[in-house]
Amino acid sequence: MIYTRDISVSPMVVFTDSLHINIDNNNLKLTIGTDKLAWNSAPADGDLRRPLEIPAKFDHNSVYGLYLQGKNNISFRNYITAEEKLSACLQKDPFYVPALADMASLQIRKHQYQMAAGTAATVLSVDTYNPAANYYYGLAHMHLGNITDAKDGFDIAVLGVAYRSAAYTELSKLYYREKDETNAMVPKKMPAILVRYAVRVYAEVALCTSMVGLMGLLREMPPVSLICVQSKMVIQLL
Repeated sequence: MIYTRDISVSPMVVFTDSLHINIDNNNLKLTIGTDKLAWNSAPADGDLRRPLEIPAKFDHNSVYGLYLQGKNNISFRNYITAEEKLSACLQKDPFYVPALADMASLQIRKHQYQMAAGTAATVLSVDTYNPAANYYYGLAHMHLGNITDAKDGFDIAVLGVAYRSAAYTELSKLYYREKDETNAMVPKKMPAILVRYAVRVYAEVALCTSMVGLMGLLREMPPVSLICVQSKMVIQLL
């Protein structure tokens, strides 16, 4: 410990101080509070060993290479390029499951629900428990009005962690539309850590329904979003 000092300052007020020390400038550490700020002057501090360059011999035009380009472009929201890369991938392997699942997601974005349902169904014919394909299969059939098929897709999608919260949410919305409060209360089945992600669906439904069970549930939820706050205001008027 070279220097320590208690300070009390107001927001937007600059605090300055100085001291003379004889020490290596690359061997300094600064902390403010217990967890407010931690800084280390060592050039290598925080360096990662993660690779930053793609191997020169990697084939970007292989099935997997084209799929990766499509997947990455979806992340970058370059949907036109993503579709081009995924299409090129599927020309090489029409049953490459990851590319088909991502293609179904793009077709849903374009409101091509019939095509998306067919693309997702192709995946399910190869890998019936694929979480992504089941989720997009459910979304497509939901928009097509095929509610039984939509529930079927979402029921399987919950097996995948990445789609569990979203699939439970869509199932809940479908059951509430049918006024099936018992099956709509999915948080009873949902792992506790995921319940908070379902707040929005209950808030949305609360604005449109008067189900007593839903109202009681929403009253206990923290106001994590504007729509949840609005829903609680509506509840106070009921």
